[in-house]
Amino acid sequence: MTVQIQHTMLPEGDKGFSIKKYTGDAPFDISPYYEKPFMSLSVCWRGFVATFAVKNNRLLLKDLRVFKETETPRVINGAKPKFVDFFDSKILSYKNIDLELDYTGKMLITKGDSQLGLHPKFNIASHKNITELVFSSGVLQEQEDLSELIEQFRETLYDHAKKECIEENSLKMLSELSSKAISKEKVTAEDKEKMKVFFQEAKKLILADKLSEVPKQITNHLFKNFKLKDAEFKEEFNQKFYLNYGYSPYDW
Repeated sequence: MTVQIQHTMLPEGDKGFSIKKYTGDAPFDISPYYEKPFMSLSVCWRGFVATFAVKNNRLLLKDLRVFKETETPRVINGAKPKFVDFFDSKILSYKNIDLELDYTGKMLITKGDSQLGLHPKFNIASHKNITELVFSSGVLQEQEDLSELIEQFRETLYDHAKKECIEENSLKMLSELSSKAISKEKVTAEDKEKMKVFFQEAKKLILADKLSEVPKQITNHLFKNFKLKDAEFKEEFNQKFYLNYGYSPYDW
């Protein structure tokens, strides 16, 4: 499935986070204003992208982009949209709606790329800043910075990768597999030399803590047998990032 365009959150005093996960119903229900179908857009199957804000501890719908080309524009909380260019189409764009929302639930909001060469299982580790917001009837009740927890997990990943790299467990196995996959014919000396350079460069990146720059075909093998050994940390990590959001925790 194509990675979806994420909604944005603007906490007070900040320029914007992506909403990675939320619990319960969606923070904003578009159905009172627009009905499906929307434009066929693989990066946004829900058909709209919202920007939310927290002002005076209240959750607001700030801006909205709706992937509708032909339907008559609707007024939302007094705000009228404009048609704007989007690739080869026109979409509806709302600004400064400031609609108070009645959302109850938790949100994980993050900064940082969600795809950094890591297997999807580990993409949460690519975020340098991650915060959990808790709302009740649209009012912000709690705000917790989880960046330290993510950093601890990231360090555990890097330690594992370095160990595998130094012992050459995963790289050796992948090298053998790659050799066989290059061609049904005999692997040439030139092929072997290219692979040797490829793995040497990957090893340098891993040892320099630049795991996000390592190709996926290597990181996938590096973490094939990765386990979280600290039971207390494992429980806390799974609770914060998976169980609270209705996902099955990973059995690291």
